[in-house]
Amino acid sequence: MRFSPLLIVVVIIQSGALYAEPPSESQVVAWMRDLKPLSKVHYSWPLPYKSMSDDVLFEYVRLTHAASLSGEWGQPEQIECAIQ
Repeated sequence: MRFSPLLIVVVIIQSGALYAEPPSESQVVAWMRDLKPLSKVHYSWPLPYKSMSDDVLFEYVRLTHAASLSGEWGQPEQIECAIQ
């Protein structure tokens, strides 16, 4: 079974098993920059726009080709952030 590099990075970050401390945001962004975009669009649950930096959001969208938000609870600021 083959796993996506993005999935592996997320699992490593969330498990924290390989680190005494979680990696810094700049390290995560650097890892994301090294990944190739996925071959097709990958939609997700609404993104946590309030807690995502512009760099992380940019790389996430570059990799997944999507920026999901909630139609019911989405705020104008989130829509603006998603389309920039």
